[in-house]
Amino acid sequence: MHNEKALWTLLGQLRGSFSFDDALELSAVGSLFGLLARRGELDFDALLSSEKSIKDTLVAAEQEHSCLQGISSGLNIINRAASVESIRFLCDFNTLRNDIEDYDDWFEEVLELISRRSRSKGEHSSPETINTAALSILKPGSGTFYDGAAGLGGGFIEACRQAGDTELVLYGQELDPRAWALAKIRLFLHGIGNVTLKQGNVLTDPAFTDDNHVRQFDYVFMDAPFGLTLPHAETLEQDPYSRFLYGVPSRRSTDLAFLSHALASLNNRGRGIAVTADGALYRGGADAAIRKNILASDMIEAVIALPARLYETAVLPVNLIVFNKNKGADRKGCILFINAGDRAAEGQRSRRVMTAEEIRRITEVMESGTDVPGFSKWIGTEEVKEGNLLPSRYLVASEAVIAGIGTVRVFPEQLDQVKRVPLKERAEFFSGFNVVSRNKESDQGKYRIVKISDVQDGRLNLENVTRYAIDNNAKVEKYQLAAGDVILSIRGQALKSAVIPENSGDLLLSQNFVGIRCGPRLHPEFLKVYLDSPLGQFLLTSKLSGTTVPTLSRKDVEALEVPDVPIGDQVKVIRSYSSKKADIERQMKELERQRQEVNREIYRQMGIGDAFGLTN
Repeated sequence: MHNEKALWTLLGQLRGSFSFDDALELSAVGSLFGLLARRGELDFDALLSSEKSIKDTLVAAEQEHSCLQGISSGLNIINRAASVESIRFLCDFNTLRNDIEDYDDWFEEVLELISRRSRSKGEHSSPETINTAALSILKPGSGTFYDGAAGLGGGFIEACRQAGDTELVLYGQELDPRAWALAKIRLFLHGIGNVTLKQGNVLTDPAFTDDNHVRQFDYVFMDAPFGLTLPHAETLEQDPYSRFLYGVPSRRSTDLAFLSHALASLNNRGRGIAVTADGALYRGGADAAIRKNILASDMIEAVIALPARLYETAVLPVNLIVFNKNKGADRKGCILFINAGDRAAEGQRSRRVMTAEEIRRITEVMESGTDVPGFSKWIGTEEVKEGNLLPSRYLVASEAVIAGIGTVRVFPEQLDQVKRVPLKERAEFFSGFNVVSRNKESDQGKYRIVKISDVQDGRLNLENVTRYAIDNNAKVEKYQLAAGDVILSIRGQALKSAVIPENSGDLLLSQNFVGIRCGPRLHPEFLKVYLDSPLGQFLLTSKLSGTTVPTLSRKDVEALEVPDVPIGDQVKVIRSYSSKKADIERQMKELERQRQEVNREIYRQMGIGDAFGLTN
């Protein structure tokens, strides 16, 4: 590896005048010119001392190498190529050329360095660890390979590495002109010439079409940007290429639009992988309908949860969806779920990478189809609930870090020995009241609404519960709490519970909770102790989903399995527990009183006891 300090010194001279994006472009241009000079196609020294512009040199390279065509129009730096800073950078680069053995390796180091020092790379480029994991699973060989969100071309490079000496022909499209031009240069530096890379919007104007459908390929890889909206979703209903046969995606997100395009781009024996955030796997509405239709077609071979923070610009966890239009007989009608989301990953600063060992483990399980407790499991497509494809829905990891508790490890074999029953068979459920802007806080309000902050240390702090003035038309009865109700917060990493005490009066539950009204066979305090236990918290938090604020669905709470203990035994257990807990609290209170007395005594001996007072 080249000296990082020397690289950063070279790039550092642009600081203040050029962005990291511009520095990356200049590095790409320098690397391209250096390679051409080594081949005898360019006199680097003469270029720097002549009046011939950098743009003219790039245009000449385009004419000589068709795979570079158009790069001069895509690079922003062309407009500043004649600046003093640009020329000085290329002059300094020229002095380093003799120390550079391979320009592809040198540019990869620059790309990695800039990605660590800035957040610009993540806008267009898949992390190397994502490319390695996805393409190790896909294992492209002889045939055609397509990347519809090519970014900086990393997917192509990894695909060629996986294909080895087999003949793999590459096709791709990229929306951003700058990323498209950089990808072309990057591929050229790697000696990859069997690629056709087009620039444009793959959703509205796909570049590879055959009459009334998109061209189909043997292998497809898509790592499209997350969090984009689809403002003109209705136009996809008249898509001339029939890509959205499974349904028209919602305007809230492009996730399912990219997935549909990837599927349409696979031939009838093709395999593909798409990278997506959690939301695409569980969102309702139009997205859920699309997932159910894709499930019915039996083209999903696996869904793999990966760790969070693999991207420089996002902390959200991601997943790989493996498509296969030619499933083997032993894999038809089922999906392999793999949960690698809790696997430790090496990393620097805000980004993490998966270890080679972990990637190898995933690929081996994919190939063998082995059920590994807590890691992988086959699920029949008819068992996929409501089209929800989150691996955590079907796999519970054996270990997790729980807020306020620490690392919890569950032993599946021992857990299976515990007689349990779904909570919905022992209780009724109700949702909370949605507090909107017209519901104002008011001391004269008829109702008090319980918020998450009102629950502290497992108890409801009634003194802090705020009163609200609520519209007379609001049907609040279904949100009203009664003594003995158990409330469970369902938003955020820390899940809180409490039992509503006697004489609580006019309390309503807010939308951040689910209310649980125990039947005659379940004691409220018994349920609360279980919900707060390390096991209960482990099982509940394993069902959290959402990219911004983790959320627990009411249906997951209803499906939670609780110990099936006779009600008489529950009462005895809780009486004993409550008595011992109260005794411990009395002892702790006495110990705290003694601690304070010891402090007061030392302060008196120090002579400062009368100099201050404390207000509780």
